[in-house]
Amino acid sequence: MKSRTFPLSLLLCGLLCQSAWAAQVLSNPDQATVNRLGLVFERVQPVAATNGTTVSARVMSSPLQPDAVVTRFSGVVEEWRVAPGEQVEAGAILGLLRSSEVLSLQQQWLQANAALQQASAARTRDQQLLNDGVIAAQRMQQTERDYQAARAAADALSEQMTLAGIDAQMRASFTSSSPELGLYILRAPVAGVVGRVQAIVGEAVNTAQRVVELSAARLWIEADLPAMLATALEEDQSLSVAGIDTPLILRQLDHQLDPRTQTLRIRAEFAGEAALRPGQIVPLLLRPNGGGWRIPADAVVHNGGSTEVFVRGANGIESRTLNLLPLGADYLAREGVNGDEQVIVRGAALLKGMTLGLGGE
Repeated sequence: MKSRTFPLSLLLCGLLCQSAWAAQVLSNPDQATVNRLGLVFERVQPVAATNGTTVSARVMSSPLQPDAVVTRFSGVVEEWRVAPGEQVEAGAILGLLRSSEVLSLQQQWLQANAALQQASAARTRDQQLLNDGVIAAQRMQQTERDYQAARAAADALSEQMTLAGIDAQMRASFTSSSPELGLYILRAPVAGVVGRVQAIVGEAVNTAQRVVELSAARLWIEADLPAMLATALEEDQSLSVAGIDTPLILRQLDHQLDPRTQTLRIRAEFAGEAALRPGQIVPLLLRPNGGGWRIPADAVVHNGGSTEVFVRGANGIESRTLNLLPLGADYLAREGVNGDEQVIVRGAALLKGMTLGLGGE
């Protein structure tokens, strides 16, 4: 008597068990069935340190401090005291400019400082006269107002002198015959490395011109990411650049999409020195924060807006709908699978079609 055979698709449909999370497909299939369907399995692996998505990022100076020396006054470059690649401390003298604007400022400060000294002496004198009953209180009040006005004028010009590179220590001995007259002293606003000198000796520079590029002691990177990639990141998590041992710490993550590119910008800071230069393009590895399970791309079947995988466990093969995040060429599952299970990496689409009655033997 000839035995009857049933299409495998009908067998699969008969075994299909619907649920909100998983559906049974095959209950402990034998090796012959596995071979006939051409199924290939791969054990679920936890996310490793090298797993992630690689994107292009640009090396930059710290966005939290100035990345250049910008002139406050116009002048002519007289001397440079640093060269590209040199590390400098905050306040270090970078160069000198000869400036008529600074000369006028210095002369005004000398006059204001002399007026302040005169007002201070008058204040001391009148205070003593008031105490002795020689002058009226009204005169002392006027003397005090004159002193406060002179002090305010001198303080304002002192701030301008600081911008010209002449600090309080230099001002203490500054006179009309000081060698610094007419010199604009360019100082490093922060500690860092000189990246580029933008003007040559003898060149005239204008106000608000960038004349020295500075790189911070610790470099940063920035990248624009699709929203789907950025949602898996959290501030203060660790990232890395291929070929660089120094880790990165994610410091800034935009929470508003760029309307033109539909991307989010991230910025990360190197935890130490890195042999890179500002402006350099590097491969940034985005690793998921908090771990999870790596799901090979070949194991994923897309069904409308959902993503399914076929999992082989102790009870057979079942279809599971998982929430997956991009992980380079693969995907990340936070839950729904474990390391004791296998996923089908070849034949998943066939199984899906057969469960839907689209084909079979």
